[in-house]
Amino acid sequence: MRKILFCALMTIVAVGTVQARKLISWNIQDGMWSDQSNNYDNFVEFLKATDPDVCVFCEAKTTHLESGQEPYLPANWDKVAARYGHPYVYLAVEQDNSPQVITSKHPINNVKRIPGGNDTIVGHGAGWVQIEMDGKIYNIVCMHAMPFAMGAGGMGGFGGGRPSGGSSRSQGGAAPQGGSRPSGNGGAQSGNRPSGSGRPSGGFGGFGGMGGPGGGGGSDEFRKKEVEYVCNQTILTREHPENELWLMMGDFNSISSLDNDHYKLSADSSIYCVHDFIRNKTPYIDVIANKHPGEFIQSSQNGRRIDFIYATEPVIKQIKSAEILNSGYTEQRREQGASYWIPSDHRPILIEF
Repeated sequence: MRKILFCALMTIVAVGTVQARKLISWNIQDGMWSDQSNNYDNFVEFLKATDPDVCVFCEAKTTHLESGQEPYLPANWDKVAARYGHPYVYLAVEQDNSPQVITSKHPINNVKRIPGGNDTIVGHGAGWVQIEMDGKIYNIVCMHAMPFAMGAGGMGGFGGGRPSGGSSRSQGGAAPQGGSRPSGNGGAQSGNRPSGSGRPSGGFGGFGGMGGPGGGGGSDEFRKKEVEYVCNQTILTREHPENELWLMMGDFNSISSLDNDHYKLSADSSIYCVHDFIRNKTPYIDVIANKHPGEFIQSSQNGRRIDFIYATEPVIKQIKSAEILNSGYTEQRREQGASYWIPSDHRPILIEF
């Protein structure tokens, strides 16, 4: 009897000491441009202090270069991530100047990289990985929807090869072919970047009008097609994803009807089609809206909430807190003479579960 009671007590203690996990999703604006000249010291110190298990970054490539300078990111994400305790790095699809990168304390298993299809553009690419934490498999989908309205010129510059699969690599090991870590000289030779694709090096030369989030001209309808394609390639491939641990996150460049008390638009406006699709056609739940009902929290300097983390019900039940950060290092400011907002024109989302 005493042995049974002792075992039960040890089980309770073990359950009670399960470490809370943290995840950050953040569009870091041109490879954290504002801290580039500072060797990313402020960025690294913020992440060390916050201590996330997983980080998901949009715009994870260095794009502000001096004459003759090579981009430091994404090729050297392993070096930056190691400084804040993340030995695993995953590059989704580097097909333009705004790829996504996932860094983690835990091994990252690539399930699928998503560059788009023959009739669907996923301009910045997307990725689906699995990360095991506390014996549970979390499906994490990263994406960054296009910010432009698509004109008749449409899809110039995209097409061609597809990245292959692979798994993440810890520091000091050999990078797998087609693996999920950028190589030491740009990542193009280790399966992270489609070859022969004819993609423009400077952005989206074949794209039409610059509509911006909710800017009309087909922009939201285009983003809906992007999101629908990504969902069809990921969560909607499963028979019962509502019972699994799924998260989808990134910069969606579109606003949600859940914030209509703030925007005060027509409730059935097509401007809301992206997030209406996610909520109505998938089992995803808007984490910030769920944890802050009736409250509007902007995520970008333009006063809108366009950055989202979505999760299925089993994840929602685990989440202890979910915040859009705007204090300390992450507080948005515009210094005199600065080209961009500092540290980014987007605010990070931090969830604890």
